Amino acid sequence: MLVTPPPPELVFLASPLGETLTLLIAFAALALTLLWARQVSHRERWVAVLAGTGSALLVVGISVLAVYAGWWQGQFFQLHLLVMFAIHVPFSIAGYTLWVGLYRWLRQRARYAFLIYALAILIFIPVVVLVDPIQMGRGQFEMGSGYTVWTDAIVGQVVMLSPAVFYEIFHRRLMGVQVSTI
Repeated sequence: MLVTPPPPELVFLASPLGETLTLLIAFAALALTLLWARQVSHRERWVAVLAGTGSALLVVGISVLAVYAGWWQGQFFQLHLLVMFAIHVPFSIAGYTLWVGLYRWLRQRARYAFLIYALAILIFIPVVVLVDPIQMGRGQFEMGSGYTVWTDAIVGQVVMLSPAVFYEIFHRRLMGVQVSTI
């Protein structure tokens, strides 16, 4: 088996400087997200943060399962546990909260926002199908135990759809608003 040297981004993330910057940036992004949610007395922003948190936790669950099952392997998953935590929790909460902003924007302007959003994220299927083999060729990660690029594309659809699903669940429970978006 030919051992591929790690790509530069993984070398950086594994370095002391990379680990430190990853932690600082991830927690700064989370702090800014929480500050943003707190600035307005309207609970709507906290619903977005909860949706982002739900998606981040979903990704953590998928990642733990995929690594444990041998579906996801490789050098990325050998990074320091704190770096993996920073990427998967505080940085992801901030990122998915930002991502759910697109859905919130669409929800305010379109009658069938959820359907439009679901159709729009289909764009990511060809991205995954094209990019995964490139990243695997670079040695960033590997797939095993029957997990394929197409499986990854489907999992990606679930993950990309999850912020809107969590937003609707939390919005209905916390805001008491029943709006049909499908």
